[in-house]
Amino acid sequence: NRKALINAGSNNEELLRKIESSVFLLCLDDSSPVTRDEVSRACWHGDGRNRFFDKALQFVVFENGKAGFIGEHSTMDGTPTCRLNDYVCTTLAQGKIDHGSATVSANLSKPEKLNFALNTGMIKAIEASEKNFDDLIGKHGLHVQNYEGYGKGLIKKFKCSPDAYVQMIIQLAYFKMHGVSRPTYESAQVRKFQHGRTETCRTVSTDSVAWVKAMENPHTTAEEKTSLFKKALESHVSYMGSAVEGKGCDRHLLGLRLSLKSHETKPEMFTQEVFSRSSHWNLSTSQLSGEHFDGYGWGEVVPDGYGVAYMVNENNLSFNVASLKEMHPERLHHYLKEAASEMRTLFEQTLLEAPKSKL
Repeated sequence: NRKALINAGSNNEELLRKIESSVFLLCLDDSSPVTRDEVSRACWHGDGRNRFFDKALQFVVFENGKAGFIGEHSTMDGTPTCRLNDYVCTTLAQGKIDHGSATVSANLSKPEKLNFALNTGMIKAIEASEKNFDDLIGKHGLHVQNYEGYGKGLIKKFKCSPDAYVQMIIQLAYFKMHGVSRPTYESAQVRKFQHGRTETCRTVSTDSVAWVKAMENPHTTAEEKTSLFKKALESHVSYMGSAVEGKGCDRHLLGLRLSLKSHETKPEMFTQEVFSRSSHWNLSTSQLSGEHFDGYGWGEVVPDGYGVAYMVNENNLSFNVASLKEMHPERLHHYLKEAASEMRTLFEQTLLEAPKSKL
């Protein structure tokens, strides 16, 4: 369709290049989303008619003054765009941005509409794309939860890694819903290396499975649950530590697979069921946090999976759950809250130090 658009008019390629060469796009939407779910869906995809999804940076401003951001991953990961948006929100909140004169400059050039030449074939292609887009989006559910029971302030009092702790919330919630632990991807930054992007931190471990089973076992004592939790946490922190040093297994295996020539036979390891199952990410997770953000997220990476984005702020936790509707994302949304509350109740009994008496 891109080639057909270029061929449909003599100026189309030049007009397309203007969009593609821009540093960022500003999307001015006529809609006025109110709830977190509505805003998140609008920032995830909108109606598809006012987005250019190949662009790495898109700022969206809605009719009612709310605003958001869409980042496309192939150019960069979430960390730099998170810092960009955190800078914008923080400096605005602190009143440090000089907005200049309220009078429009007389020297400012007027906006120029890019009039693409369209033929019958392109119009039909656009109509087909609109239908495909609406059908795809209609199959998905998205739910945002701002859990205000506690945040990293209390988690640190438990002497736990906030990120690892929230990963265990996700593990417990998934186990509550599905009765089993499945492959979980957490992004690990390897930007300390030249051209470094990410490695995979695999959250599920023998220790995490033992802990979630214990949490759902009414005959397991609070002390036993807490002891198993500490082991699960240690396993996760250890794996993440290895991953950020470039010592994970997934990028290494990816490199080996990509080094195969087209005529070469795949080694047996890459054809075994255990390999494909272990890389079928039923949970795709990652953390980006900002005190001024009201949620962020992405879609699932496999049809029977979930995209679970989370933020760990001082006094609250945020979860964005997206998946196909048939996977009931609203139920995982519910179980995340339930898991977080149960863990607080347990660890306030077993991990908080008793206050020292004053003479």
